[in-house]
Amino acid sequence: MPNQSTSQTVKLIVFIAVTLTLLGVIWQANRLIRDQSSALTTSGSEELRLALQRLSRVPDRGSLTMNPGPVNERELRHTNAHFLSKIDVLVLGQSDSDHMSQTFFQPGVQFYNGFLSNSYFAYHFEVFEDIVHAVGVPRLVLYDARCLTVVKEDDEPGYDTPPEDPIWNFGAPFRHKAQPAPPWYRDIDSLLSLQQTKLTLQTLMHGRETRQTVADLDKDTGALLRVVDQHAKSTVHRWLVDGSRVYPGEVDGIFSSRGPVHIEDSKGERKLNPQRVAMLETFVKRMMATGTTVILYSPPIEPRALTPGLTAQMAGAGQAIGQVAQRLGIDYCDVTLRGAEIGCKPEDFYDETHLSRGCNRAIVRQLATGCAPKALKLLREVVAPGVLVL
Repeated sequence: MPNQSTSQTVKLIVFIAVTLTLLGVIWQANRLIRDQSSALTTSGSEELRLALQRLSRVPDRGSLTMNPGPVNERELRHTNAHFLSKIDVLVLGQSDSDHMSQTFFQPGVQFYNGFLSNSYFAYHFEVFEDIVHAVGVPRLVLYDARCLTVVKEDDEPGYDTPPEDPIWNFGAPFRHKAQPAPPWYRDIDSLLSLQQTKLTLQTLMHGRETRQTVADLDKDTGALLRVVDQHAKSTVHRWLVDGSRVYPGEVDGIFSSRGPVHIEDSKGERKLNPQRVAMLETFVKRMMATGTTVILYSPPIEPRALTPGLTAQMAGAGQAIGQVAQRLGIDYCDVTLRGAEIGCKPEDFYDETHLSRGCNRAIVRQLATGCAPKALKLLREVVAPGVLVL
């Protein structure tokens, strides 16, 4: 730069130095959070185990305060498998299945909701495998195959993807046990990604908001891993003993919409992701090999969020999932665009994808009244008679 003055050169050097320093700080912070996420052990934390023990002592009135998100939820599922008894009905899938409830099934039917927020199919299978190893094969798996999942452009890992692969943003499968962090030069792109940086900021901010000293474990202070009254309003997310979730402000299944309705996953170019469809089929096939019965279903989307383009995408995604079910010889019930038809009301949508217990109850009713004909006999054996009535 022959025409550049000395002061301009100094400014350029300072700018480059500041930029590189900021990138270094972001990289180090992201790596710290990534390493913490990946360091989950095969046994889970002692604090979480003690909290789950307390919850198991008060199943009818207790709820466990806990951060939502795949890192915490995976550890909860992995640890909780050892507190379960033989499971008759298991729910798997994304967080829109989080209000599937024990109350939908007959007395004596053991139910567990193993949903995981923002998660891979491999993580869902991990929940299934942990339960099989701990208490045996469930009779029935209700698998929430959300149509939005299979139109995402992101990669989908296989169960045998190496644990050091950067795709495991929320930790490698527990069966790999603790693994050393990959060399720094292997995951620069991942550690500087917007997704990892967003996760770091969310983790740091939540830690700042909830860092409290709590003497009374049964007092709802907003702190984590406390067993508090499930029938009282709280400002935090809580988990019930059946694995289902209670939202902030929700009391006995009644909650308020949390804001404007839109679909983040619909922004930009969205098209069917064949890899994700293939991985769904792979993991369902592995579950079926154990002898369990699997029903695939796609839950409703808030109607106000459906643009013409998104509606067409969801119809195409439903067809692809339906073809998976057809090849495997199992039921698939797609109610993505049929929320009102099956009985879900506007107030049943917490946001564009998360549903009330009432709307999830309507999904189970739909399954047990003809939408899952191959498994109809088994459904009628486990679903509570009252669920079949509008």
